[in-house]
This record gives sequence, structure tokens and C-alpha cells, in this order.
Amino acid sequence: MPLDAITPTLPVVNFMMMGVDAALGSHDRALLFLISHCGFFMFNFLNVGCLVLVQGFVLGRLRANKLSKLALAACFTQMTSCLCSIHRSNLNDEFGFFGHVSTGLGLMAYLPFNVATLHLLMNHKVDSHLDGFGFGLKMKYRHAGIFFFLAAGVGCFLIGYIDWEKSDFNYFRKFIAYSTVYQVLAMTIALYNFWKRKINLDESVISRGSMINVFVLCIALDILALGLARSGRPVLQYPATGLTFTVLCIITSFVGEMDFMKPSSATHCLPIAVAEDCRVAISESDDGCSIAVELTNAVHVREPHNNAIPVAHAHAVGVGFKPSIALEEQNPFPAVMTAYGSTDEINEEKTPILVHGIPSKDWLN
Repeated sequence: MPLDAITPTLPVVNFMMMGVDAALGSHDRALLFLISHCGFFMFNFLNVGCLVLVQGFVLGRLRANKLSKLALAACFTQMTSCLCSIHRSNLNDEFGFFGHVSTGLGLMAYLPFNVATLHLLMNHKVDSHLDGFGFGLKMKYRHAGIFFFLAAGVGCFLIGYIDWEKSDFNYFRKFIAYSTVYQVLAMTIALYNFWKRKINLDESVISRGSMINVFVLCIALDILALGLARSGRPVLQYPATGLTFTVLCIITSFVGEMDFMKPSSATHCLPIAVAEDCRVAISESDDGCSIAVELTNAVHVREPHNNAIPVAHAHAVGVGFKPSIALEEQNPFPAVMTAYGSTDEINEEKTPILVHGIPSKDWLN
């Protein structure tokens, strides 16, 4: 057929068409949702790539960051959901078998999404026990959250399945909207707690001011995503949902490094104090140079407002000093405390030591 005989219909697809204006089963609707899901897919394809290549390969932080691993699981599962949606749109079979698969995978993606977000909401309390239920049962907030979000996802899928073609994925869309609002709330609470120094991040990862900016940016991006979702235009709605997964990747890469995510977080370490008068003993060992530091002057840990708090435990961190776990109970103070670690080079007889303290039970009570 000669080229001048081809009379294509232009535009091929109306990008800014409202979803409700696209007739069910029409070619235009299939094209519109195919392109929209491609945008959604690309967000999560890049999310997975950045987490694996940057967080994992370049920075080497992915293995130890539990929240980033949850974000990776969420993004990868959502990416497969998008592939199923692209496939069903390409077949113009919106409510067929792959419609069920893509919805199920999408709800599965929101399980790690919402569980990771729970850590932003609860912070130190995420491993605390939720008592009661009327049966004397005990369950950690984390486990209760997993159970709740799993039940909510299964319930959403079953309700949508019963009312499949009439619902037009509306139950799933509401689930996504509620999860995004919940994410905004959790990040706002985490920002407040970080501002009040209830949760902290080592400034070798990122400065305190920059971390506050990260929180503000992520909250703003989520609000933008909610606004785009209200537009009713799939070409904006679906990539905007992908943006919320990007927000998850960004925020978890930092929050997953915070103090309450570390093994010692259950002991609620308080802010840093400095013990200036420390005796340093150096000896050779198989792994290099070992160091024992006697903290003769660290009888109290002081918060920023300088109220002295009696401590039950402490551990020391000196310049270039890599401490091993060596918390020694010395309660009540004053007492000499010893921390152990290794260092490549310490030449001074007296070394300033940073001290993290754990409040004594008497003070907590």
C-alpha cells in the first residue's frame, strides 16, 4: 500500500482524556490505560534500579536497611502488577484474568509499602507490645500492623472480586488513596519526632538540616500525587501513584538508618555527652590495634537542655574508634565504665569520647 494512501486517525490517543469519558471496551480506552500504566511501570522500574544499584551496589547500605528492603519488595511487586495491566490493556481485556492478577499484585505491593510506613508512624514504639484485645494477648505493633494490612488487602480484593465489573477497580483505588494519606500522616509525625530529637540520624549519613528538607520534600510530593490522582485523568493518576513509591524509596533510605532502627534502639539511647577525662589503654590483637577506654567522668548523660539524667549503661565512640558491643551495667553511678573497640591509630593518652546513655530504671519509673 503506498504511503499516501494511509490516512491515520490523529491524535492516536487523547492523553488528557478523563477516565470516565473513555467508553468501556473502546480502542481509545485501551490505549489510554496502556500508556498510563507504562508511566506507572517506569517509576517502579527506576525505583528498583536505584535501590539495587545505588543503595545496594554503590553505597552498600541495602543489606542492612530493613525499610529499604521493604520498599524494594513493594516496588518490584508493583512493577509486575503494572506489566499485567499493560498486557491486559494491550489485549483490550480490562476485566479479564490479568485484571484479577494485576489487582492482586497491586494489593500485595501495598503490604510492604504500609508496613515500612508503620515504622515512620510508630518510631521507637514499633517493637513495643500492644496489650489487650480482650483476650490477654500480646502482640508487637509491627506484627499487628502486618496482620491489619494483610487483612485489609485481602478484604479489598474479595469485595472488588464480588462486584468486579461494576466496581471498575474503585475499591482498589480507594485503598491506594487511603494508603497515601496514611503515608503523609506517618511522614509528618516522623518529621515532628526528628525535629524534637526523639529520633536521630548520624550526620555522617546526611546533615540534620538536609534530613528535615527530605521530609518536607517527600510530604510535598505525596500531596502533589494526591492532587494529580484527583484530576480523573489516568495519564496523570497512574504515574502519580508511582511517585508515591519513589517517595517511599527516598524516605526509607534515610529513616532505615535512624537510631530506632538499630539493634540498640530498644534501649532508648539518649543524646550524646562528652567525657573529656578518659584513660586509654592500647594493646595489639589479631584484628589490629585494640583499645580499652575507661570513662571516669561519664557519670551522667546530659540532654541538650543540660538536665542530668542518671544512666544504667553507656558506650563510647572516639574519633576513628569502631566500637564493638560492650555495654556494662553500672547502676547506680558514679562508676568507671569500660568500652572496647578497635582503631587504626590513637596516639593521645587522653581522648575525648562521645557517650550514648541509657536511662536507669529508677529514672524511667
